[in-house]
Amino acid sequence: MIEVPLLNIDRPEERIDLPEGLYAQLRVLDKVTARTNTVNIYLDRPLTVGRLEITMRYCKSSPPEDPPETNVFLEIDEDKEGIVERIFTGWMFASSPGIHALEHPVFDVWPIICKTSSGEIFTAKE
Repeated sequence: MIEVPLLNIDRPEERIDLPEGLYAQLRVLDKVTARTNTVNIYLDRPLTVGRLEITMRYCKSSPPEDPPETNVFLEIDEDKEGIVERIFTGWMFASSPGIHALEHPVFDVWPIICKTSSGEIFTAKE
C-alpha cells in the first residue's frame, strides 16, 4: 500500500501578528481574451474581477534565501445573475499552481508574492 501525504487545505487557524496593509499580488488570466492582469489584494478586503469576488485571508512568502514559495488562502465567490456562489476556498501555491487551483471556465488565478504596506516581502517570521 502506498501512503500519500494529505494536503491540508483548511482555513488558516492562526492570524495573529499579521501586519497592517498586508497584500498579495495575484496574476489573473482571462481565458476568453487571453489577457493577464496583476492585481494587489489586501487582507480581508474583497476584490472584484469580472464576476468573481476574491477575498484573501492569509498570505506569506518564503524569505529570499530560501527556495521561492508563496502561500495564499483565498475565498472566491462568483455572481451568477444575482446569485452569489462560493466556487473556491483554500490555499494556492505559487510554485505549484496545479495542486489546488481555481477551476473556472473564464478565469485562472495564481499567487505571485506577499508584501507589507512598506513593500517588504512578508515571510511570517520575526
